[in-house]
Amino acid sequence: MQTINMLKLSLSLTLGLQIATISQAETDATFTANESTLLELARKSPPTQLNIELSQTVKALNLELEEAKFGSQVTGAANYSSSRESPISPFAPIFSPAQDLSVGYQRLMPKGLALSSAIFAEKISFDGPTGPIDDATRIGWRVGAEIDLWKNLWGRLDKLSYEGKEIDLEVSKLRGVMAKKDFEMSLLKVYWSLIANKESRELTQNLVKSAKRQLNQTRARARDGASDAGDVARSRALVKSRESSLLFFDYQRELLETQLKTLLPELSTQDIILAGESFTKKEEEMVQCMAKIVTGTAEPQSQSSYFDLIALLEKAEANANAQAEWTDSMDIKLKGQLQNSNADQGYGNTLSGYSEDNQFGNAIGIEISMPLNPSLSAAKKTQKRIANLQKKAEVDALKARLMADFDKTKTSLQLLGKALETQTGAANDLEISLKTTTRKYQQARVDLNSLILEQDSYFNSRLVEIDTKQQTIHLMYDFFKSYNRYPCGINQI
Repeated sequence: MQTINMLKLSLSLTLGLQIATISQAETDATFTANESTLLELARKSPPTQLNIELSQTVKALNLELEEAKFGSQVTGAANYSSSRESPISPFAPIFSPAQDLSVGYQRLMPKGLALSSAIFAEKISFDGPTGPIDDATRIGWRVGAEIDLWKNLWGRLDKLSYEGKEIDLEVSKLRGVMAKKDFEMSLLKVYWSLIANKESRELTQNLVKSAKRQLNQTRARARDGASDAGDVARSRALVKSRESSLLFFDYQRELLETQLKTLLPELSTQDIILAGESFTKKEEEMVQCMAKIVTGTAEPQSQSSYFDLIALLEKAEANANAQAEWTDSMDIKLKGQLQNSNADQGYGNTLSGYSEDNQFGNAIGIEISMPLNPSLSAAKKTQKRIANLQKKAEVDALKARLMADFDKTKTSLQLLGKALETQTGAANDLEISLKTTTRKYQQARVDLNSLILEQDSYFNSRLVEIDTKQQTIHLMYDFFKSYNRYPCGINQI
């Protein structure tokens, strides 16, 4: 008996565990969608994030490389040469063999200045006028400086190049912010399309039930002789028509869910359940936002990151033009060097006598380079033209889009607001009329066709009302793609 009880307990625990597991699996396989949960999921790992990070990483790397250009480096060299030629004159000896060793430090400064220092050792042998000289050695140190006097005077080209890379990084970051906003608004548009689909389906489902009740009533009336076969067929056709509409909305829902899962691949294996949001609950926010946009109380330029982008693009254009201006310019550099060294025979003697016999030397010079290739001037003009056309085309397109979006949205919202007000009033009146016609039909005061016409009018009116609400919120989300900082409740998500 005890064994049987233990088996029963074991089976109960196993069954309970299986039920809990199935329940948990069903929970994990569903996703409750509303604005907050969708945006939370999108912000965790938006599909556009990788491209955004890649672009910003490339621009940041370019800036780092530009900074690294002004770093320091250690240099070293070791050379050995030997020759067996005979001198053509005692006063023109052949220096062979020759050794040259040096270790140095170089630094490129951001103001068009380059600094260098080195210690060196040189040793040569040759046949001089008074006889052969072996191991003539010189050991010392030297420091040098080079400054650009024209093309990169005070590092103006270096500064322009660095500023250009900084602007590129700022533009990339700003585009990233706008891309995320664009994605979020597209996501919410799909979500509210699903809400519109849900409300249309619920309306159609109620009409299907009503049509089936009406068919049963018509059949009963036909049995009593109050209706004929035509009325029954008409009622049966109405049921099929309503069911067909319902199937269309089911198909539309599948398309919208696929679109949503494409935007958020994490949902690909989950069933989507819509939370309790509706256009009725959203209506107050929509009306307030519509009124604010239509009256135009906000300053457009302060409400859009695109105006910041335009300013950066114009700044980038000016920077590119300034750099191109020096493409075919000549270059003048002033170079100077100070050296301290000692010369003797062999490394040992030279080093031991360095402290007493070292001598200073100096050198100064100007280096001029002037391009003579006429194609450089053409390249300069082409470079400036490319910079101007690229930036100007984008800037002009953005300005036109922003102004058009603002004006178009104001006008469209005014029209949609009036249309929605009219449609809502018409739908309410048709609902009252339908109730009256239904009562008259039950009293045999109107025929079946009149009732069906009333039902169709009411049905179509409600569907148009839902569609107008969907178009209205879509229009506002499109507006927020451009005016992403617009101070409106719907936009503060």
